[in-house]
Amino acid sequence: KRTKKNPPRHNIRQFANKSIAVDASSWLHKAGYTCADRLVEATENKIRDAVAEKRYTEYMLKRCDELLNVAKISTIYLVFDGVRVPLKSGTNAEREARRKANLAEARRLMAEGRTEAAKDKYRACVKATAEMAQVVAGAVMERWGKYGDNAKVKCVFSPYEADAQLAKLCADGITHAVVTEDSDVLVYSAVCRKPFPIIYKLDKTDGSCDVVTMDWLLNPEYLPPSAKSRLRKNRRDWEDSPTKKSNPTKDTKNSSEID
Repeated sequence: KRTKKNPPRHNIRQFANKSIAVDASSWLHKAGYTCADRLVEATENKIRDAVAEKRYTEYMLKRCDELLNVAKISTIYLVFDGVRVPLKSGTNAEREARRKANLAEARRLMAEGRTEAAKDKYRACVKATAEMAQVVAGAVMERWGKYGDNAKVKCVFSPYEADAQLAKLCADGITHAVVTEDSDVLVYSAVCRKPFPIIYKLDKTDGSCDVVTMDWLLNPEYLPPSAKSRLRKNRRDWEDSPTKKSNPTKDTKNSSEID
Protein backbone atom coordinates (compact mmCIF):
# COMPACT_ATOMS: atom_id res chain seq x y z
CA LYS A 1 0.00 0.00 0.00
CA ARG A 2 1.27 3.47 -0.91
CA THR A 3 1.81 5.84 1.99
CA LYS A 4 4.14 8.72 2.78
CA LYS A 5 6.39 6.23 4.51
CA ASN A 6 6.10 3.76 1.63
CA PRO A 7 6.06 5.83 -1.58
CA PRO A 8 6.00 4.25 -5.06
CA ARG A 9 9.47 3.31 -6.26
CA HIS A 10 8.81 4.11 -9.91
CA ASN A 11 7.66 6.91 -12.18
CA ILE A 12 6.55 6.89 -15.79
CA ARG A 13 9.37 9.35 -16.52
CA GLN A 14 11.75 6.39 -16.25
CA PHE A 15 10.54 5.46 -19.73
CA ALA A 16 11.32 8.81 -21.36
CA ASN A 17 12.32 8.50 -25.03
CA LYS A 18 10.93 4.97 -25.18
CA SER A 19 7.78 3.53 -26.71
CA ILE A 20 4.99 1.99 -24.66
CA ALA A 21 1.88 -0.09 -25.34
CA VAL A 22 -1.23 0.98 -23.44
CA ASP A 23 -4.25 -1.15 -22.59
CA ALA A 24 -6.56 1.37 -24.25
CA SER A 25 -9.75 -0.40 -23.25
CA SER A 26 -8.84 0.14 -19.60
CA TRP A 27 -8.40 3.86 -20.24
CA LEU A 28 -11.59 3.91 -22.30
CA HIS A 29 -13.53 2.43 -19.40
CA LYS A 30 -12.27 5.22 -17.12
CA ALA A 31 -13.02 7.78 -19.81
CA GLY A 32 -16.61 6.60 -19.78
CA TYR A 33 -16.96 7.74 -16.17
CA THR A 34 -16.79 11.37 -17.37
CA CYS A 35 -20.15 10.98 -19.09
CA ALA A 36 -21.54 7.76 -17.65
CA ASP A 37 -25.27 8.54 -17.70
CA ARG A 38 -25.31 9.89 -21.25
CA LEU A 39 -22.98 7.18 -22.55
CA VAL A 40 -24.86 4.26 -21.01
CA GLU A 41 -28.26 5.46 -22.20
CA ALA A 42 -26.91 6.10 -25.70
CA THR A 43 -25.41 2.61 -25.79
CA GLU A 44 -28.65 1.02 -24.57
CA ASN A 45 -30.72 2.90 -27.16
CA LYS A 46 -28.17 2.26 -29.92
CA ILE A 47 -27.72 5.93 -30.69
CA ARG A 48 -24.72 8.25 -30.65
CA ASP A 49 -24.35 11.05 -28.12
CA ALA A 50 -22.07 13.84 -29.34
CA VAL A 51 -21.53 15.20 -25.82
CA ALA A 52 -20.47 11.81 -24.47
CA GLU A 53 -18.19 11.19 -27.45
CA LYS A 54 -16.49 14.56 -26.94
CA ARG A 55 -15.91 13.91 -23.23
CA TYR A 56 -14.43 10.44 -23.44
CA THR A 57 -12.35 11.35 -26.47
CA GLU A 58 -10.92 14.39 -24.68
CA TYR A 59 -9.99 12.15 -21.73
CA MET A 60 -8.08 9.75 -23.99
CA LEU A 61 -6.27 12.48 -25.89
CA LYS A 62 -5.32 14.22 -22.64
CA ARG A 63 -3.79 11.01 -21.25
CA CYS A 64 -1.73 10.66 -24.43
CA ASP A 65 -0.65 14.30 -24.26
CA GLU A 66 0.55 13.81 -20.68
CA LEU A 67 2.70 10.84 -21.65
CA LEU A 68 4.17 12.57 -24.69
CA ASN A 69 4.75 16.06 -23.29
CA VAL A 70 5.33 15.49 -19.57
CA ALA A 71 6.80 12.00 -19.40
CA LYS A 72 8.50 12.44 -22.81
CA ILE A 73 7.37 9.04 -24.09
CA SER A 74 8.46 8.74 -27.73
CA THR A 75 5.61 6.65 -29.14
CA ILE A 76 2.31 5.36 -27.72
CA TYR A 77 0.50 2.30 -29.04
CA LEU A 78 -3.15 2.31 -27.92
CA VAL A 79 -4.22 -1.33 -27.99
CA PHE A 80 -7.98 -1.90 -28.05
CA ASP A 81 -9.84 -5.13 -27.30
CA GLY A 82 -11.28 -7.13 -30.17
CA VAL A 83 -14.05 -9.71 -29.93
CA ARG A 84 -14.77 -11.44 -26.65
CA VAL A 85 -12.99 -14.71 -25.93
CA PRO A 86 -15.52 -17.58 -26.23
CA LEU A 87 -14.01 -19.38 -23.24
CA LYS A 88 -15.04 -16.43 -21.03
CA SER A 89 -18.68 -16.47 -22.12
CA GLY A 90 -19.86 -17.48 -18.64
CA THR A 91 -17.93 -14.67 -16.95
CA ASN A 92 -19.13 -12.15 -19.52
CA ALA A 93 -22.75 -13.24 -19.02
CA GLU A 94 -22.43 -12.69 -15.27
CA ARG A 95 -20.97 -9.23 -15.83
CA GLU A 96 -23.77 -8.33 -18.23
CA ALA A 97 -26.39 -9.47 -15.71
CA ARG A 98 -24.85 -7.23 -13.02
CA ARG A 99 -24.70 -4.35 -15.49
CA LYS A 100 -28.40 -4.73 -16.32
CA ALA A 101 -29.29 -4.75 -12.62
CA ASN A 102 -27.25 -1.59 -12.04
CA LEU A 103 -28.89 0.05 -15.04
CA ALA A 104 -32.37 -0.64 -13.69
CA GLU A 105 -31.36 0.82 -10.33
CA ALA A 106 -29.78 3.88 -11.98
CA ARG A 107 -32.97 4.61 -13.89
CA ARG A 108 -35.07 4.19 -10.76
CA LEU A 109 -32.89 6.60 -8.79
CA MET A 110 -32.89 9.13 -11.63
CA ALA A 111 -36.69 8.99 -11.80
CA GLU A 112 -36.80 9.75 -8.08
CA GLY A 113 -34.56 12.78 -8.57
CA ARG A 114 -31.59 11.23 -6.74
CA THR A 115 -29.14 12.33 -9.41
CA GLU A 116 -25.82 11.72 -7.67
CA ALA A 117 -26.80 8.23 -6.51
CA ALA A 118 -28.03 7.48 -10.02
CA LYS A 119 -24.73 8.60 -11.56
CA ASP A 120 -22.84 6.21 -9.29
CA LYS A 121 -24.96 3.36 -10.61
CA TYR A 122 -24.49 4.52 -14.19
CA ARG A 123 -20.72 4.37 -13.68
CA ALA A 124 -21.12 0.71 -12.75
CA CYS A 125 -22.80 0.19 -16.14
CA VAL A 126 -20.02 1.66 -18.29
CA LYS A 127 -18.39 -0.69 -20.77
CA ALA A 128 -15.83 0.07 -23.46
CA THR A 129 -17.34 -0.65 -26.86
CA ALA A 130 -15.98 -1.07 -30.37
CA GLU A 131 -17.80 2.11 -31.42
CA MET A 132 -16.02 4.09 -28.69
CA ALA A 133 -12.69 2.68 -29.86
CA GLN A 134 -13.40 3.76 -33.44
CA VAL A 135 -14.35 7.28 -32.33
CA VAL A 136 -11.10 7.62 -30.36
CA ALA A 137 -9.04 6.15 -33.21
CA GLY A 138 -10.49 8.75 -35.55
CA ALA A 139 -9.58 11.54 -33.14
CA VAL A 140 -6.06 10.14 -32.73
CA MET A 141 -5.56 10.04 -36.48
CA GLU A 142 -6.83 13.61 -36.81
CA ARG A 143 -4.52 14.79 -34.01
CA TRP A 144 -1.31 12.87 -34.71
CA GLY A 145 -1.70 11.78 -38.32
CA LYS A 146 -2.10 8.42 -39.97
CA TYR A 147 -0.35 5.36 -38.65
CA GLY A 148 2.99 5.82 -40.35
CA ASP A 149 6.37 5.43 -38.71
CA ASN A 150 6.37 9.08 -37.61
CA ALA A 151 3.00 9.05 -35.83
CA LYS A 152 3.49 9.55 -32.11
CA VAL A 153 0.23 7.81 -31.18
CA LYS A 154 -0.93 4.70 -33.02
CA CYS A 155 -4.03 2.57 -32.56
CA VAL A 156 -3.88 -1.22 -32.64
CA PHE A 157 -6.99 -3.39 -32.70
CA SER A 158 -6.41 -6.76 -31.10
CA PRO A 159 -8.17 -9.84 -32.54
CA TYR A 160 -9.42 -10.77 -29.08
CA GLU A 161 -8.59 -9.25 -25.68
CA ALA A 162 -5.73 -6.77 -25.69
CA ASP A 163 -3.45 -8.65 -23.26
CA ALA A 164 -1.86 -10.95 -25.84
CA GLN A 165 -1.33 -8.10 -28.30
CA LEU A 166 0.30 -5.93 -25.62
CA ALA A 167 2.75 -8.73 -24.84
CA LYS A 168 3.43 -9.36 -28.54
CA LEU A 169 4.41 -5.74 -29.13
CA CYS A 170 7.01 -5.98 -26.37
CA ALA A 171 8.16 -9.47 -27.33
CA ASP A 172 8.80 -8.25 -30.89
CA GLY A 173 10.76 -5.24 -29.63
CA ILE A 174 8.28 -2.71 -30.99
CA THR A 175 7.54 -1.28 -27.54
CA HIS A 176 9.62 -1.21 -24.36
CA ALA A 177 6.86 -1.50 -21.73
CA VAL A 178 3.14 -2.05 -21.18
CA VAL A 179 0.68 0.12 -19.26
CA THR A 180 -2.25 -1.92 -17.95
CA GLU A 181 -4.29 -2.91 -14.91
CA ASP A 182 -4.69 -6.53 -16.02
CA SER A 183 -2.42 -9.17 -14.49
CA ASP A 184 -2.97 -11.48 -17.48
CA VAL A 185 -0.13 -9.66 -19.24
CA LEU A 186 2.27 -11.28 -16.75
CA VAL A 187 1.15 -14.71 -17.95
CA TYR A 188 1.68 -13.79 -21.60
CA SER A 189 5.14 -12.48 -20.76
CA ALA A 190 5.99 -15.85 -19.22
CA VAL A 191 4.56 -17.73 -22.22
CA CYS A 192 6.66 -15.59 -24.58
CA ARG A 193 9.71 -16.12 -22.37
CA LYS A 194 10.28 -12.38 -22.75
CA PRO A 195 10.43 -10.32 -19.55
CA PHE A 196 9.46 -6.68 -20.04
CA PRO A 197 8.32 -3.86 -17.72
CA ILE A 198 4.59 -3.93 -16.95
CA ILE A 199 3.36 -0.64 -15.50
CA TYR A 200 0.47 -0.78 -13.03
CA LYS A 201 -1.39 1.90 -11.05
CA LEU A 202 -0.19 4.76 -13.23
CA ASP A 203 -1.16 7.99 -11.45
CA LYS A 204 -2.04 10.62 -14.04
CA THR A 205 -1.42 13.45 -11.56
CA ASP A 206 2.26 12.81 -10.75
CA GLY A 207 3.30 9.87 -12.95
CA SER A 208 3.98 7.52 -10.06
CA CYS A 209 3.45 3.84 -10.80
CA ASP A 210 4.33 0.28 -9.93
CA VAL A 211 6.53 -1.69 -12.31
CA VAL A 212 6.57 -5.49 -12.41
CA THR A 213 8.49 -7.87 -14.67
CA MET A 214 8.82 -11.62 -15.01
CA ASP A 215 12.60 -11.37 -14.67
CA TRP A 216 12.40 -13.29 -11.40
CA LEU A 217 11.15 -16.29 -13.40
CA LEU A 218 12.85 -15.87 -16.78
CA ASN A 219 16.16 -14.16 -16.06
CA PRO A 220 18.75 -16.26 -14.20
CA GLU A 221 20.53 -13.12 -12.98
CA TYR A 222 17.62 -12.41 -10.65
CA LEU A 223 17.84 -15.80 -8.94
CA PRO A 224 19.92 -16.88 -5.95
CA PRO A 225 23.02 -18.96 -6.83
CA SER A 226 21.41 -22.31 -6.01
CA ALA A 227 18.38 -21.55 -8.18
CA LYS A 228 20.60 -20.33 -11.02
CA SER A 229 22.44 -23.62 -11.00
CA ARG A 230 19.22 -25.64 -11.12
CA LEU A 231 17.82 -23.50 -13.93
CA ARG A 232 20.97 -23.92 -16.05
CA LYS A 233 20.86 -27.66 -15.49
CA ASN A 234 17.20 -27.83 -16.45
CA ARG A 235 17.89 -25.89 -19.61
CA ARG A 236 20.79 -28.20 -20.54
CA ASP A 237 18.58 -31.22 -19.92
CA TRP A 238 15.87 -29.70 -22.08
CA GLU A 239 18.27 -28.93 -24.92
CA ASP A 240 19.54 -32.53 -24.83
CA SER A 241 16.10 -34.12 -24.49
CA PRO A 242 14.56 -36.22 -27.30
CA THR A 243 11.44 -34.01 -27.13
CA LYS A 244 13.42 -30.87 -27.89
CA LYS A 245 15.37 -32.50 -30.71
CA SER A 246 12.22 -33.91 -32.32
CA ASN A 247 10.40 -30.56 -32.13
CA PRO A 248 12.96 -27.80 -32.71
CA THR A 249 10.31 -25.20 -33.64
CA LYS A 250 8.45 -25.39 -30.32
CA ASP A 251 10.12 -22.32 -28.80
CA THR A 252 9.24 -20.07 -31.72
CA LYS A 253 5.69 -21.41 -31.85
CA ASN A 254 4.99 -20.25 -28.33
CA SER A 255 5.71 -16.66 -29.31
CA SER A 256 3.71 -16.66 -32.53
CA GLU A 257 0.59 -18.05 -30.90
CA ILE A 258 -0.22 -14.70 -29.30
CA ASP A 259 -0.64 -12.86 -32.60
